[in-house]
Amino acid sequence: CVLVGSVVAVAHGGTAYVLSVLAVPLALLVCVALARAVAAANLRLLSSRKGRDLAVLSGLVIAIGAQVVNFGAQRLGSGGLGQLDGPAQVLAWIPPASAIGAVHSASEGSYGTAVLQLALSAAALAGLLALWSRHLTRLMTSPDGSTLPSAEGAAKERNSTGLARLLPGGRTGTVMERSLRYVWRDPKTKAAWVTSLAIGLIVPVFNSVQGTGSIYFSCFAAGMLGVQMYNQFGQDTSAFWMVALTISSTRDAYVELRARALALLVITLPYATLVTVVTTALIGDWPKLPEVLGMSFALLGAMLATGAWTSARFPYSIPQEGYKNVAPGQSGLAAAAVVGGMVSAALLCAPVIALAIWANVSAGGDEWSWVLLPVGAVYGGVITVAGLRLAAPRTARQLPEILTAVSKG
Repeated sequence: CVLVGSVVAVAHGGTAYVLSVLAVPLALLVCVALARAVAAANLRLLSSRKGRDLAVLSGLVIAIGAQVVNFGAQRLGSGGLGQLDGPAQVLAWIPPASAIGAVHSASEGSYGTAVLQLALSAAALAGLLALWSRHLTRLMTSPDGSTLPSAEGAAKERNSTGLARLLPGGRTGTVMERSLRYVWRDPKTKAAWVTSLAIGLIVPVFNSVQGTGSIYFSCFAAGMLGVQMYNQFGQDTSAFWMVALTISSTRDAYVELRARALALLVITLPYATLVTVVTTALIGDWPKLPEVLGMSFALLGAMLATGAWTSARFPYSIPQEGYKNVAPGQSGLAAAAVVGGMVSAALLCAPVIALAIWANVSAGGDEWSWVLLPVGAVYGGVITVAGLRLAAPRTARQLPEILTAVSKG
């Protein structure tokens, strides 16, 4: 339907309509051959762990693409469709669009150009069919070594512990390394992290580029990343029993939660700082940078504090299969944990927000904004420690209940 509509839009004259009878099926065949060739080339990847990771992350591509389309639509709405003339002239020579471009060229009387554009689509179809055939032959005649042990992979695995040398010793370093490995290896955890990192950057940056943003939008990154502290035990699933065996006191629970928070800070602290600096550069309001950084640090600390408490109070299971992130029957529990925690984190940041309002309204604006940076950083650190100490006793007391809750998926 799209191809027929495109041809109707650009075809003018009998020659163009006659050519369209050949152009539409040719463009459709190029699309089908391209899809089949790509699927055959990636068949073994799609059946591997990396392929499953890509499948989980595919939703993120759609989310980011929707933001790009939204941004492009706003640009077109303000500048008109004439902005597409340049890209359209380039795409008219790229198959399968070149087949439709051939109809347009024939409508303008450029028959030589039309034949050349049609030939490009025909050549692309022949090449894609050959590529598809070669991959099918290889799949049916060569052994599948995806499940065989690789000496090179084993050596790489043995040498991948360089991160451990940079982490603290004892239980803290071990828990931090495990948490960071979850971020890199577990599909659901990786998808959540990549989504938070992308959306936390897209919202403030895109709004700044469009001229509708505020420097305070950069706090959105700290909020998105802080959510990763919620339901810390759910990502362990039924394997949490191994963690539970190592916790025999409130002190052990505190160290466990503290190490998980430190693992998050390894990523979230520099990233939130980067997003704040980039947003400030796009808006050009550099005097406000210390103030917004301080508010971001305070919000991040509040999210870590409430995340630690809700992890012990409202644990829920994350199914390993499928696209759902909450086990059946636990949706309300997950909503209470995340929504309640985020509201509580915002309330905990009230003193820093009040100080920011005072600095901007009563104390002369930018003159005192620098105070927010050390105050926000110290406040975030203090409230994080307080939240961890509040959550540790409950974690130590309710290990069996937590294990039952996170094992339902």
